[in-house]
Amino acid sequence: MGAQVAASVNANKAKPGYWRTLRSELIASQSVFSSPVYLQEHCGDIPLLLLRADRAYNDVPDDVCAALAEAPHQTHRRIVSASARGKQLAVPGAAHDIQLERLQAVVSAVQDVLNTVAASPETKPRRR
Repeated sequence: MGAQVAASVNANKAKPGYWRTLRSELIASQSVFSSPVYLQEHCGDIPLLLLRADRAYNDVPDDVCAALAEAPHQTHRRIVSASARGKQLAVPGAAHDIQLERLQAVVSAVQDVLNTVAASPETKPRRR
């Protein structure tokens, strides 16, 4: 993350509204992640690449981390399994804001998917 973006993120985190919003998001996440992606979800053979932070809960005690991580991991597995060509990639050094912390990983992932699609024009979503 560049110096300007880091300064902007830090300025935003200094505002009380940021922390109220974050708390609200964390509370909502409990209900969102309690129901993982439906097992019946299918995307055919569309290339699907899920980027996963490798340190999403870096500063959290191990016992709490395990509890927090299980539901999103289950959701990630189900998202990836929705496509015959789904795969998951851990992004080293990334936490929650992968697009800010490891922009090149996101750019590379998008390029990878576009190259995959270009190499196989028959890729189509499966109709339900």
